[in-house]
Amino acid sequence: LSCFLSRPCRHRLLRGPRGFRSLIMASIAANVASRLLGGHRRVGGAGAEARQRAGAAPPCRALLKTAPEIPSVEWGSPKGGLEVKLKMKLPEGTTSKDVKVNFYKDRLKVTVAGLAQPALEGDLPGAIDLDGCYWEKEDDVAVLYMEKENTYDKWEFLLLSDMPEAGDETVTARVFFDVQINGKGAGRVEFGLYGNHVPKTVENFRALCTG
Repeated sequence: LSCFLSRPCRHRLLRGPRGFRSLIMASIAANVASRLLGGHRRVGGAGAEARQRAGAAPPCRALLKTAPEIPSVEWGSPKGGLEVKLKMKLPEGTTSKDVKVNFYKDRLKVTVAGLAQPALEGDLPGAIDLDGCYWEKEDDVAVLYMEKENTYDKWEFLLLSDMPEAGDETVTARVFFDVQINGKGAGRVEFGLYGNHVPKTVENFRALCTG
């Protein structure tokens, strides 16, 4: 695992006490494993192979769910900008008075009269500045303007429909790390590898573990 450390870090690690080295190496091993395991779906960095396959879900908790009666929803945000613009096509005959939009710090809820459930509801990828949020109706489309609180927040996924389909989570191989502290066994960390989802990544990591 020293290949993942800079030369100064390796030098300090090798000169430290054995117990300290064991703890640090265990931490490094767990971090490296989380980045290399194809099945760890909430961590990026699984490589181009994972990104090319459906199911490499990004670290994102934000999903806006649309009611079945809503014909379409689209959104966009200029790179490096604060504004997020969302267009939601409304059911035929909907008036401005039928639409109610609630902006929250990290959530959004849109209701339309006559619908059994919210037209659009869910969490946002990041915090928004409520003073910079508003909406308007253009013909049969509700246009929502949201202002991100932080220009560096990356809103890659916003709608539930944006998410890729889940990948194959069948565990095809297992590897483990035996951890020792001060020369005494401290337990074993076991990992299941999703070989059908990212076969090359899994094989590389399995080889790294077995030597």
